[in-house]
Amino acid sequence: MLNKSKYHIIIFLLSVIFGVLIKILRFSQCSLFQMDIISDLLNCLPSFFATTGLCMLPLIIVKKQHIKTMGFVVLGLLIYEMEQYWTDRTFDILDIIAIILGYLTSILVFKIFKEKDELQ
Repeated sequence: MLNKSKYHIIIFLLSVIFGVLIKILRFSQCSLFQMDIISDLLNCLPSFFATTGLCMLPLIIVKKQHIKTMGFVVLGLLIYEMEQYWTDRTFDILDIIAIILGYLTSILVFKIFKEKDELQ
């Protein structure tokens, strides 16, 4: 079990590291990050990495129905993001797109590593 989930642990840890680095870069005073398109990208990337990391976490714990479990994680993230619209917090459609892209990336990574494990 540990051998199969080591890829998920690595991706989870990389997602956390990249998410934290991007959060730090967002608050940087560098002029490169003041451009609108880069600023928008940096604002939604934490949602992407959080989704990818949180989707990998249940794969380490749950033994069956991985994609369904990842779906529930993403559903919770989407509900949280939509809730921000009504509670006057920061709602951003790019965050929703980033969550969906993170989910699709997680499914792709899961299927790639699952096929790799089956071949061995």
